[in-house]
Amino acid sequence: MKRRLTILAAFAAGIAASPMAERGMASPSRSSRGGGVLIALGAVLGALIGTFSGQPSIGVVAGTGLGVALAVLLWWRDRR
Repeated sequence: MKRRLTILAAFAAGIAASPMAERGMASPSRSSRGGGVLIALGAVLGALIGTFSGQPSIGVVAGTGLGVALAVLLWWRDRR
């Protein structure tokens, strides 16, 4: 309990550095976009569409493939 209060007091006083600063890493200059949600949504929507079509496995594979393709396009566009 005493250690927890010490750590909280250090953060409150601004003494404790962030984990990135401790490792000598600079904070990112701009925010990046995450494409993982596109992969997840592609798999779920593909499974739903595939279920209604009678082919849920093919739907998952096709949806995941489309999600990966969109995530790669997002990554490619975001790296510029």
